[in-house]
Amino acid sequence: MFEIVIAIGIIVALLASAMIPPMSLLWLSVGVGTLGAGLGLPAGFVYHAKLWRALRAEGHATGDMWLRPHHLHVKLSDQRRSAVVVWFAVGAVGFGLTMLGAAGVLTAVVRLAAH
Repeated sequence: MFEIVIAIGIIVALLASAMIPPMSLLWLSVGVGTLGAGLGLPAGFVYHAKLWRALRAEGHATGDMWLRPHHLHVKLSDQRRSAVVVWFAVGAVGFGLTMLGAAGVLTAVVRLAAH
């Protein structure tokens, strides 16, 4: 089901990027990317800090958390995990918005260069 939602979102984004004038798409995409980075970067920092604290509080090693932090969620107690996963989700949304904005900027630049 989730894959269908993603596929529909991609189709809608492609259609919208073809219908929106290139300069409008450029500025809209810059705004979306900036919003995503403004949300995702602080959330990512808070997420890693909370994960590090939670792992240390429960006596787990923190050495691998910088490469694959989401794999360490299962080591946490339910209470600590819920506090960490919220920030993980907020950071993921911010990252998604940043990537969407970057794709929109690229699309707008290509369309502007083609004219």
